[in-house]
Amino acid sequence: MIKSMNKIWIAILALVICSCSYESNPVENEVGFFKGTIETYSGATNVVYLDGVNIETLPESKIALSDGHGKFSLDNVPSGTYILKMTKEDYYDTYSPVLIEEGKIRTDFFMVLPFAEDNTFPEEPYSPYPLDSGLCYVSDVTMFWRSSDADDNPIYFDIYLSQDYPPTECIAQELETDRLVVKGLITGKTYYWRVRVRDYYGASILGDIWQFRVKQI
Repeated sequence: MIKSMNKIWIAILALVICSCSYESNPVENEVGFFKGTIETYSGATNVVYLDGVNIETLPESKIALSDGHGKFSLDNVPSGTYILKMTKEDYYDTYSPVLIEEGKIRTDFFMVLPFAEDNTFPEEPYSPYPLDSGLCYVSDVTMFWRSSDADDNPIYFDIYLSQDYPPTECIAQELETDRLVVKGLITGKTYYWRVRVRDYYGASILGDIWQFRVKQI
């Protein structure tokens, strides 16, 4: 009887010890840190810091606000690729891809431009190739799309492509042409992609998400 009771108490003690050990050693998330500075133009060429800019990550994770020196920080952000969305009244919405790496602090500068009088937004991207929901039979493909600007301002393109939905990995920035050669696509995989078009003054449009599947001939 005494031996049985001893075994019971040993089992209870072991359970308590295991429980305490679990609580005192929680698993930490893989997180990183981002510190940024936002600038804008005052007059034709004078660059100044911009306060009161709302910053949020897409996919949603963190939100911040720039201070009087244009600075902001995003702490303990789960590692991964995000798009920073920066908004302020009377300024164009600005988007920029960022990579958050575990245990690292990344810093960068961003330019947020004020509305230009009588400037219109560029046309939303259309007519993609590969076709939306279509098939692609090669691992290297020339992707292209169409867009234009009613004011005849120069326009630039950022391309997002990944096997994840929605695509947040920016594979090319500030392209001046409406096509891009992508190599090394994997047979049997579905890819999602979209195009952001921006004009000279910073007015931008993020296009629809398209998809295609790579199939072996």
